[in-house]
Amino acid sequence: MSESNATDTAPAEASVAGPSTSSIKAPMTPQEISAKIMERVHQAETYKTDGNECYKQQNMKGAIGKYHRALLFVKGLDSMAQQDVVQRVIGIGGGGGGNSDGPQNFGDIIGKLLPDDIEKRVANIQQGCYNNLAACLLQQEKPSYDKVIFYCDKVLDMSPLNAKALYRKGQALYHLHNYDKALLSLKKAKETAKSDPNIKKYITLCEAQLANQKQKEKTHYKGMFEKLAEEEEEEKKEEDAESKPAVAATAGGGDVPTPSADAS
Repeated sequence: MSESNATDTAPAEASVAGPSTSSIKAPMTPQEISAKIMERVHQAETYKTDGNECYKQQNMKGAIGKYHRALLFVKGLDSMAQQDVVQRVIGIGGGGGGNSDGPQNFGDIIGKLLPDDIEKRVANIQQGCYNNLAACLLQQEKPSYDKVIFYCDKVLDMSPLNAKALYRKGQALYHLHNYDKALLSLKKAKETAKSDPNIKKYITLCEAQLANQKQKEKTHYKGMFEKLAEEEEEEKKEEDAESKPAVAATAGGGDVPTPSADAS
């Protein structure tokens, strides 16, 4: 084979062999993963703060966008932390493989994928954003009450006694005419925020609607029973009217003339 031919075939051989090892991206070290998590949490907090500013300026569309961005930045942080755990266990990136700086098995570290302080910051971001998304929707001309309930439930999954989420969920349920559930949610909110006038207002509205419903049901059933009683009375009168001719015929049987003896 000529030298030129050998040179011509070199690129083809390289393509068959695949990319060089220098182009393969090495996995992030635990330190790099931790730094990335911190960066994303900080960015999420910035978006949440920007969203609060938009909300104060009555820019609901802008606020909703910022809150969604904040939530996107903290989404999947547990997965990133789990990658750190795996690398520590198998010894990639200097975080494991006999390193005495930390535990080397899942049982010791899988339960704490995120440090306590980061976990609290992430929970604060999520609860704040979901709560504020619900508040933004309630400010709209035609609120999506189902979405309000969805966002409030996200908060309540993390913090079951969150007064704002309970109040906003109760408010949405009220406007969906689900007064029983609305009252239940609002009363729970009142347990935490006893002096909130808005909670008291919606509790009063719910109780009024439920009383009104009860009165309507009472009137409805009263009318229904009265109608049944009237129908029964009418049927009785008809039965009495039908039975009177037969009774009269039986009572007057002695007055009917008997055939004459002369008749043959």
